[in-house]
Amino acid sequence: MARLLEVSASGFYAWARRAAAPEPTPRQRRRAALTVRIRATHAGSRGTYGSPRVTAELRARGERVSEKTVASVMAGIGSRASARARSRSGPRCPIRRRCSRRTWWAAASTRAASTWSG
Repeated sequence: MARLLEVSASGFYAWARRAAAPEPTPRQRRRAALTVRIRATHAGSRGTYGSPRVTAELRARGERVSEKTVASVMAGIGSRASARARSRSGPRCPIRRRCSRRTWWAAASTRAASTWSG
């Protein structure tokens, strides 16, 4: 059978043993449970958390998990962080108004008078 499928005999038998297993392995069960928690955390952040923040959130809840594992699971389920739109109405407007009221001609005339002409 292995020659027919053009695979190694050991690879074929390893696959057959995995396919015949009635229940998932402990690693598969942990990964499935972790996937559920990652989806819930990502959805709770309205899709804005990436793997570093999801990892921090899970660790705050007592879960032992690495950032690479979270990134791998998120890539596998297609979850990506989306950036929130930032408003520009913050501190830039008052500064702009304050700068527009300056008298630039006064600063230029005092600078020219104090320049060394050697």
